[in-house]
Amino acid sequence: MPALITWWTLDAAELAPGAHSDAVLAIGSDLVRRLDESHRHYHTTRHLVELFWALEDLEGAHVISAREAAVGRMAGWFHDAVYDTTAAGDNEIHSAELAVRDLTALGFAEDDLQTVRDLVLATQTHELAHDGLPAAFH
Repeated sequence: MPALITWWTLDAAELAPGAHSDAVLAIGSDLVRRLDESHRHYHTTRHLVELFWALEDLEGAHVISAREAAVGRMAGWFHDAVYDTTAAGDNEIHSAELAVRDLTALGFAEDDLQTVRDLVLATQTHELAHDGLPAAFH
């Protein structure tokens, strides 16, 4: 999915301009690999693109800023990045831990890390606000 890697790379460059390009590519490639796992039926690259469309709609309606959309896309990448069909409710926790680990390694700001982490964890119960950035994750 070269287009998705391009989107990942652009968002990473905006949110962590000092990140090394090899690290950005390695993490993005790992995320695409995860989303393409054969046991997935819903949390796939298609689901990710649908989330991106929802963020684009919110940005176009001036509900969120371009920067918030980039942070939202990062949360989308990590939402169920860890997807174990035998894990009862732990996928979001492990996915949030992966997000914090990987985005810290890239040099993301603490506020952005917390937003991504919180959005990923909130998808466990889907108890998200219906406005602003969380609205895209319904």
